[in-house]
Amino acid sequence: MDQKRPGAQPQIGSLIFPQIDQIDFTGTFEVFSRIPNATCLSIAKERGPLRDGRELILTPEKTFSEVGQLDLLHVPGGPGQEALMDDEETLSFIVCVS
Repeated sequence: MDQKRPGAQPQIGSLIFPQIDQIDFTGTFEVFSRIPNATCLSIAKERGPLRDGRELILTPEKTFSEVGQLDLLHVPGGPGQEALMDDEETLSFIVCVS
């Protein structure tokens, strides 16, 4: 957790993207959501529904520009993560949050 915010409510963001492996997102989200007083957010590059690798529709709560300071950024796996490795906006977001 952020040392500058002792006792603060943990802010946890999970990045979602097209072709995400849903279980990598939802399984971890289930664990994070059990951290006392934690706020868990789903984050994407843009607003709007995204389809996972099996066509399940997921909708982000916040975009990169809308998210405040995070204590933890979770980047799930899935076939779509390969495209993220070449996406400058996504990589910049990950680096800025780190």
